[in-house]
Amino acid sequence: DEAEPAYAKAAELEPQSFDAQYGHGFALEMLNRFMEALAAYHRALVIDPMSGNAAVGVSTSYLSLDEPGHALPFAQRAVELAPDDARSWTCLGAALERTGEDKQALEAYLAASERMSASPEIKQNLLHAYARVGKHLEVVGTARSILAESDDAGAAERMGWAYFRLGKYDESAEAYRLAVRIDPDMWRAWNGIGVT
Repeated sequence: DEAEPAYAKAAELEPQSFDAQYGHGFALEMLNRFMEALAAYHRALVIDPMSGNAAVGVSTSYLSLDEPGHALPFAQRAVELAPDDARSWTCLGAALERTGEDKQALEAYLAASERMSASPEIKQNLLHAYARVGKHLEVVGTARSILAESDDAGAAERMGWAYFRLGKYDESAEAYRLAVRIDPDMWRAWNGIGVT
């Protein structure tokens, strides 16, 4: 809240400053003012077309506006500009996922995980990407990794789902029961218990 007006003033006083335009875009994005953030990030890209950070900013803003088709080319550009940046790969994975390119999204998330320590966010991305492409053993392994760090009803539910698909019904029921112990309102897990 306090940073945004300062960046806005800096961007007004020096419209050719990449740092001011990018900083303003980032502050606006953090305030959920995505249309304004897009404009600032685009101004930053005009100043420095080789900025992977600005390309990521444009892409994440479009994703926040539920426009993955517009986000995708900027995410692809971010990966081209900064192939070792995990954020670029994560952004690309999210854009691919939201455009229905599940296998490519999984590949992007795996590339991101190779470039950063396994954060809770990347594990969640991997969990859902593995589920979408039907890699059930990987779903179980990723869910176990998430649950080793925190009580996560969603991870337990996905583990129950994967065990069910593997024909391991006792393990499936146990995972579903864990999910409802963590979150008694997890209807998908209650449904899973009923099915198993």
